[in-house]
Amino acid sequence: MAVRSWIWILIFIPHVRPSEDGNPIGKFNVYHHAVGGHVFAINETSVLIKGFNYDGLGKDAYFWAGQSSNPNGQGFIIPDEHGKTNVLEKYDNRDIILTLPDGKRINEIQWIAVFDLSRLVSYGDVYIPDGFSPPGTHHLGPLTSRSDDVNSDDLEILDTKHIIIKGLNLHRDDDQEVYFWVGKGHLPSSRGHTLIPDENGYLEPVRIYNHEDVRLTMPGDIKIENIDWIAVYDATEDKPLAYATIPSDINVPPNLDKIEKYEYSLPNCEQLHADFQISWDVVGQTITFEMIGVIEPEEWMAFGISGNENSSQMIGSDVAVGFIQNGKGYAYDLNIDAKAMCTTILDVKHGVCQDSVLGHSDSLQLLEHKRLNLVTGIKYRRQLTISEKNDKEYRTSGLVTVIWAVGRLFPNGNLGFHRIWNKQTKQIDFVRQPINECKDFVISPRELV
Repeated sequence: MAVRSWIWILIFIPHVRPSEDGNPIGKFNVYHHAVGGHVFAINETSVLIKGFNYDGLGKDAYFWAGQSSNPNGQGFIIPDEHGKTNVLEKYDNRDIILTLPDGKRINEIQWIAVFDLSRLVSYGDVYIPDGFSPPGTHHLGPLTSRSDDVNSDDLEILDTKHIIIKGLNLHRDDDQEVYFWVGKGHLPSSRGHTLIPDENGYLEPVRIYNHEDVRLTMPGDIKIENIDWIAVYDATEDKPLAYATIPSDINVPPNLDKIEKYEYSLPNCEQLHADFQISWDVVGQTITFEMIGVIEPEEWMAFGISGNENSSQMIGSDVAVGFIQNGKGYAYDLNIDAKAMCTTILDVKHGVCQDSVLGHSDSLQLLEHKRLNLVTGIKYRRQLTISEKNDKEYRTSGLVTVIWAVGRLFPNGNLGFHRIWNKQTKQIDFVRQPINECKDFVISPRELV
């Protein structure tokens, strides 16, 4: 029998100066049309204007920037937050991000203004301070390797929540389990660590990498300044295979992702993927679940007992699927005997079939459904024991092998193929001491569009 070993890669990270909004440039000087707001540099080419106001009554006003000592007709238009160069309309206490055009940089200009090009009048402006240094990404160089199995071209801190390992090579044996971890302390250890999802959001052991760029996101509310190291570590030998040290005064961009908190009503929660969680509670002979996920309106979530007691297997599983369609919540039992939509073959239905379609009763009771931005929650209840032959029992002792997935929902309510699912075996003790191990969801700006 093969001996299983664990591998982590360690990268030491010092404290980074906290910066929620970026580096402050200043407050708009107000001359006309109620222009106002606070301006921050979020990287070398973009600014965040918090609480921006403009009454929209100017004739020919644009965001305008230039290199002269004062705003005048010598300059260039900065596209608005939508990338358009139209005449500005009204803004009422808005937070907006502007990006300088054509690769221009903040330290190449002297001021930013709301400027009327017909009258050559500044309605409001802010000046770039002398010696101002906008935040930027920080290159660390290649990892220092202590193993021939791990190396990289570079490691770059992109902002306060994202790190990219460029040209990562990581080779391992089949019986080795590899994870990305972060934690605090002078030296990496398994005490007090936090698991980081891989570049695709999975929390399962990572795959082999062959000179690939791997972009990692700090989970929940964790930021670079909250950690001292990031690691993929050999737990059997208890030593780092590769590492890099980072100076403590790096000036990196703020994170623009939205941290979405969820109000949990059940005492247990397990993080199955960066975008999917399962919460539960056992009371008497019933178990209440809540599937919680960052999903699109046209998607479903599923969770249930595997078709194989020892490995996660779709065929033969007993699964609950839930979704919201046209404002109404749904949760029902599925019986799966083939990896295909439910179809009739020789008068017998096969595939991913609803229990009621097979002539069986639906053992689930939908309790609640809700959607906050892109976070959807489906709460339902079922019996622990078997009520029909197609059902599987949630044991009250030991580990239960489960499966989960998220996939496309068709307008007619049919379930399409899954886009994320557990690729490796997952087991849960449903009667453990209550513990919530779930993190806040991290939602990128592109997902919020």
